[in-house]
Amino acid sequence: MEEKMKTAQKGWFLGVFLIFGSWGAFAQQPTTVDVPIRKAYLPKGFDNNDNVQLIVEGEFRNSCYKVGATRVEVEPGVIKIFQSAYHYHGTCLHLMVYYNSLVNVGILKAGTYLIKDGSNGEVLGTLPVKVAQSANADDYLYAPVHEARMASGPTTLDIQISGMFTDNCFQFKEIKTQVEGDVIDVLPVVIHENRPHCHGEFFPFKKVIRMEKPPTGRYLVHVRSLEGLMVGRLYSID
Repeated sequence: MEEKMKTAQKGWFLGVFLIFGSWGAFAQQPTTVDVPIRKAYLPKGFDNNDNVQLIVEGEFRNSCYKVGATRVEVEPGVIKIFQSAYHYHGTCLHLMVYYNSLVNVGILKAGTYLIKDGSNGEVLGTLPVKVAQSANADDYLYAPVHEARMASGPTTLDIQISGMFTDNCFQFKEIKTQVEGDVIDVLPVVIHENRPHCHGEFFPFKKVIRMEKPPTGRYLVHVRSLEGLMVGRLYSID
């Protein structure tokens, strides 16, 4: 009897293994495809010693696409952006799925660049890169911002920035805002006082900037940060 039970158990485990093994054999890995870019948000003010970053967005025609990596090809006067997606071969919901991606272009020579969708050659805009006026990474010392949030009222837009200072000798000097096209630039300028009793520690900060509400549309809120990386959020204003 015991031998029969062992034999039956072995048969059951073998059957389960064959079933799941066959499912694994039929499961397909997603394929990687290039997808069109609908729009590029292009911050201004880059110098030829900045890491140029921008944001692109578009839509997938069903739920079987998931956003993938971007790649960049730089030619004289032209930047081609290729947005990839993973296409899964399962059951799809037939609805529009929006995506956006942060694109790291890197350091560019001074000049004006045509931004193109690498998959279809469509022109997405132009990006000027100026000659840096000093060897410093930025014209100003910026706060180390990690997050940005937005809330709009009837006539105003509130932008909340937060982050962490690493010693107690930082303080805000001014926070500049400017709207250029579909980009809202936020420049949180700080100073570092060289006091004798500065000490390293984590000091969280949070600031709310109130500005006049821009016209209805979709904007990139582009916050400069000490680390040199974009803190950006896409925000629709009604």
